Amino acid sequence: MLIARYRLESVRLETPQGRVLVAWDGSRLEAPCVLYELKTDKPELAVRARKEALRLRTLGEHGQLPTFLDYFALGSKQYLVCDRVPGHGLAQEMGPESKWNEQKIWQLLRSLLPVLQFMAEKETCHGRSPRLTCGAAMPTGG
Repeated sequence: MLIARYRLESVRLETPQGRVLVAWDGSRLEAPCVLYELKTDKPELAVRARKEALRLRTLGEHGQLPTFLDYFALGSKQYLVCDRVPGHGLAQEMGPESKWNEQKIWQLLRSLLPVLQFMAEKETCHGRSPRLTCGAAMPTGG
């Protein structure tokens, strides 16, 4: 349990910068969520993580983006919390044997364009974009 609210289920991704944790939010009747655990052992990283949290909070809602729920710090780690988007990632959709034709590639790009435009208008296009939904495939960026 994190801050007596989030019950961790599993680690989805681990990088040198942090982890992506699958969890349940106890304050919302065990609603599924994702915690982005950011290692912020340097003061400038902590400041950047806090600014990112504030920017995500003001982003608003979009049907293809998870909703930002919470931000908190524990020691040298900071956490961004978002709704968990059901489905699977783009890597799973494509698979090692999968071949996409031009039509399917254009369909994917067209489904992502409104999301990228929305994020650009809010000045939030960056490398840690939350998970996007685009039809059946869901590319992950964070």
